[in-house]
Amino acid sequence: MASARSTIAELVETALADPSVTVIPFVRLVDVTAKTVMVGQTRVEPLPEAPLAMRLHTFELYALVPGTTPSESLEDDLDVFALDVIDALEGSAVPNEVVVVSAERAPIDAKYHGYIITITCPFTKA
Repeated sequence: MASARSTIAELVETALADPSVTVIPFVRLVDVTAKTVMVGQTRVEPLPEAPLAMRLHTFELYALVPGTTPSESLEDDLDVFALDVIDALEGSAVPNEVVVVSAERAPIDAKYHGYIITITCPFTKA
């Protein structure tokens, strides 16, 4: 059975339907050369009044664009890319249980600019 994180990564990749976007698990020292979504799991908690094996998983999706020098066009590309990711997550190809909780622009590190998009989704423990 696939992990919750790999299931979300596959769901994001399918929903975006853009072969130019790379979807990978969260990795600290990866070299981003194209638009990339990194999927990191941050929290797992029980769901009240749900079956015992059901847990609410919280993920942070890092929508990244390469570029070290801030520019207006880079910022515009980033805004459009983040909106594309959010629209894909809220689209009909994604189960209704996936909820976009927040999205904020954040410096990921000195090499990249990105948005951190927080989502939640229930999964049944295997």
